[in-house]
Order: sequence, then C-alpha cells, then structure tokens
Amino acid sequence: MRGRKSARQRRLKSTSRPCSSISHVRSLYAVACLLTHPAVTCADDVVNATVASLLALSRMNKRPAFGAIFLLNNISYLRTHLIVRPRTDIPSILSRPSQELLNSNFRTAKAGYFDANFSPLLQTLIDEKDKGKSAVKEKFNRFFELLDEVTERHQMARVLADDPEGRAQVADEAVKLVVPSLQRFIQRNLGKEFSKSASRCDLSLMLCS
Repeated sequence: MRGRKSARQRRLKSTSRPCSSISHVRSLYAVACLLTHPAVTCADDVVNATVASLLALSRMNKRPAFGAIFLLNNISYLRTHLIVRPRTDIPSILSRPSQELLNSNFRTAKAGYFDANFSPLLQTLIDEKDKGKSAVKEKFNRFFELLDEVTERHQMARVLADDPEGRAQVADEAVKLVVPSLQRFIQRNLGKEFSKSASRCDLSLMLCS
C-alpha cells in the first residue's frame, strides 16, 4: 500500500535519529568557547569529559553501525571546531595530550565506523570451502542485501554532514575498501551465475572490465 514502509525501514528509522545528532556537542563546544582564560586544566577537563560521554552514548545504541556513525560525526565535529578549524583561540588553552586525545579518538571512531558498517559486506565475500554455484549465488545476493541496508542507513544517518571534504574522503575510502574485494570475488567465480537481477549482473561485469 502507498505510504507504508517495510519493517526494515521502520526499524532503521527508529534507531537512526539520535545517531546523527550533534546538538549536544555544539552546546558543550559553546561551553568550551567560554574558556578564554588560560585555565588549561579546566579546558582539558571539558574535552576529556565530552569525549568520554560520546563514547558512552555510542555504546548505548542497540545497533552498533548507527552508534559508530554517531561517534564519528560527533568526534569529528568536536575535533574540527576545537583544533582543526577553531572559531576561537581554543587550541592555545588545550594541552598537547588533549589535542592528541581528539586526534586519536577521531582515528579510532573512523576505523570503528568502517568496521561496523562495511565489515559485514566483506565477510560475505570470504572464500570458503563450498564453492558451488548455489553457495556463490547466495554470497553474492547476501552482499547486495547488506549493501541495500548500508544505503538505507546512510540515507537516515548522514556521515559528516557538516564537513563536505571529510565526507568525500570517507566515501572514497569506503569504495577503496569494498570494491576491490567484490572484484576479486567476481573474478574468482567467473562463469557462474551470480544473480538473476540484471542490475547486479551488470555491476559485476562493470567491475571486472
């Protein structure tokens, strides 16, 4: 019926809203901006507490992939506005360990995002003992089912919406992570029927060309 959504879409939507929100980080950033005096310890405490809170909130999400998007968005926003492109002189009152904490947590959040969102795709393409046509077809179809879920998820919880450059970089890294594995899978199984879906078969031929 028109207007009705699938169970998966409703499930994704119900868990996506808090994951892309950055409003609470902006409020904590505003608090940090008030620290214009050389109270280094106090500023460091704000950063440490904010990072710890973000980590805790991300782990509370029942769907790890959404939690990973939430963490990447918020750590990136905090890092960008405090040390990469600050609007005030915040970097001068942040200690080197606090700056390294932000950089380190950004790298960790980014790695966690790729692991939670794309590792399941790569797992479906692992070469196992069963190389029969039915097993290959099942793997191929499962890959695209998971890819559809990833697409829906990213439509609901946008990654780095406030950072077009960072968003483009993450997208490029995702392509470099997933596409070569799919190419190798297809090349290993050339001559087998992957799917009756014309679009999926067309994609496989394009990747192998």
